[in-house]
This record gives sequence, C-alpha cells and structure tokens, in this order.
Amino acid sequence: AVGFWYFSSGMWVSPDIFFIGALIIAIFTHSARLFIIDWSPLTLLFFVYDLLRGIIPNAYARAIRQILIDIDTRMFGEVPSVTLQSLLWKGIPQWYDVFFTVVYVMHFVIPLVFAFVLWKRSRIKYYRYIISLLVLSFLAYGTYYFVPAAPPWLAAYEGLLSGVINIQTQ
Repeated sequence: AVGFWYFSSGMWVSPDIFFIGALIIAIFTHSARLFIIDWSPLTLLFFVYDLLRGIIPNAYARAIRQILIDIDTRMFGEVPSVTLQSLLWKGIPQWYDVFFTVVYVMHFVIPLVFAFVLWKRSRIKYYRYIISLLVLSFLAYGTYYFVPAAPPWLAAYEGLLSGVINIQTQ
C-alpha cells in the first residue's frame, strides 16, 4: 500500500504524515493526549532535521563525485550502479524497480512504526529508542555536512559517469 501511494502520488511518508496517521490510531486507542505529549517533540525534531537537509551551504557544488567513482572502480573494477543498471534497466520500471524503491522508502517508515510499537508497549523503551534514532540521524546529517556525496545518477547527469539514470524519475 505504501509503495502504491508513493508511486501514484510521488510523496514520501514524511514524519508529519506519519504523525497524523499514528495520531488517528492513538485516538481510536484512547491515548491521543499522551501521544501528542510524547510524539510532538520527536516530530518537531524531525522537521528541524528535514529543514537542515536543505540548507547545507553549497552542498550541490561540494558533493563528492569523481572520488567516489574512483573508489568504486578500484574496489569493484567498475561502478556497481553502472553494472546493475546495464543488467536490470529495461527502459521502463519493472516489478523489481518498484519492489526495491518500496524497500528504500521503508527505511524512513519502519523506524517510526517500530517507535510507535515501542511507545504503545513501553514509554521508557520508546524514549531510549527515539533518542538513539535522533542522535544517529543528526550524526548522519553531520557526516553529510562535512562529506557530501553525490548519487551515481547525478554524476552521470553531469557527464562523469555513463550508463546510469535516476530510475525514480522515470
């Protein structure tokens, strides 16, 4: 269902959309007030994280391209994205493109679903988990701030790599 929604609308399951869906469940389980108290700070921090992603100074210009291509070529003999797309891309999305895009999207959704399950079972475990999740998220942001990496399709778009396209825009 999430995959169909993503492909038909082109929208990600963002924290605000998840928050609304989880709030509806909390209302039906008579825990809406507690949900708002416990989840509002988390949702606010994810909004801050989302805003921060777009304000990295010169991220596009600083994004590492050629070095990553060189590392992949040294490690694998060629860039794995080129090999995979030459073997699997048929010009239009196939069932496996949809499947793996859904898997990719789930890495945003599953941690929030898991947090919700923890919240329903143990608020202490929920708080430990979301603190860990937020620390990890902001550390990842810090890593990208100092070492921004360009995806292979962007390097291909700029002529640094051939044989790779952004499948999600097809």
